[in-house]
Amino acid sequence: MLKQMKKLHLILFITFISFFLCAEETKKTRKELWVEKGIEYLKKFKPNQKTKLAKRIVLKEMIGYHIYHKNIIKFNNNKWIFFIMHSIHDDEMIANRKMHIGDIILAIDQDGNIYRNDGHVCGGIFLETKKNTIDAILATEIRKDGKTKAKWIKIKL
Repeated sequence: MLKQMKKLHLILFITFISFFLCAEETKKTRKELWVEKGIEYLKKFKPNQKTKLAKRIVLKEMIGYHIYHKNIIKFNNNKWIFFIMHSIHDDEMIANRKMHIGDIILAIDQDGNIYRNDGHVCGGIFLETKKNTIDAILATEIRKDGKTKAKWIKIKL
């Protein structure tokens, strides 16, 4: 009887540990959850008159766009790209660092392609390019920290 109890305890212990390890593997970060919700939001997005345009600034040979929170860039050829973002500065009020989301930018174009960039969002972002096209906008890199820049990555759905 004692051997059976030990076996039962061992089986229960292994089951508990297995369950705990599996739960840890499937646990998503707040950033991953934000990205999932953001993608769902973008999939449903349809531009309208209330969609805020990104502020366009023309500099000598460059075109710049200041994008803050949720903005759209519209191009002459009925093409557009819409951006949503979260700033690490929005996390500063949360003491528990595990609860932070951090910097993240998502964008969708008129064809439903979704893009991600992990560059630093501080008062929005400023995208500067010589060509006024979606491809040129997506070729811009956003500073991630003092040394590296983040590129736009197309999300495979």
